[in-house]
Amino acid sequence: GDFFFAPRGFKGEWEIRAGDFIHYELSVITTTRADSSHVPINPQHQRFSKSRLSGNNISLDINGKYEEVLQKGSELTVRLKAESPTDYDLSLSTNERLIHILSGAITLVDEDEKEHQFYTGDFFVIPRGFAGRWISQGHQVMKYLSIEKTIWSQH
Repeated sequence: GDFFFAPRGFKGEWEIRAGDFIHYELSVITTTRADSSHVPINPQHQRFSKSRLSGNNISLDINGKYEEVLQKGSELTVRLKAESPTDYDLSLSTNERLIHILSGAITLVDEDEKEHQFYTGDFFVIPRGFAGRWISQGHQVMKYLSIEKTIWSQH
């Protein structure tokens, strides 16, 4: 049940201690490498706090939304997001996003009016170019992780 981030350039050992149990792993990587100027020297991995992911410190803004960048790596950005139950149109997405629902439910309605339903614990991808409706449900607050390609400004 742990979530952690191993950034590009991380060097270390990876040992799985599952014993007689099955080990499940979901790795998210980019297929296009970032400019090496954005890769930190000696990057460190980070385990995300279960307390933070539980939403203990979430305060929704006046629009009923919350967003916190948990990790901005050279290639991927992980955000903790929350919102009050809502229904809105999604315009054409410019990036793919992996969503993991921490609590609540999301229904995506595509352009053909087909509903795709996802619940607490589910992972799904919103593909680049998707347009439709986003309908979130939950007990006052719906929480999720959003992982997408890091966008670097052109300064």
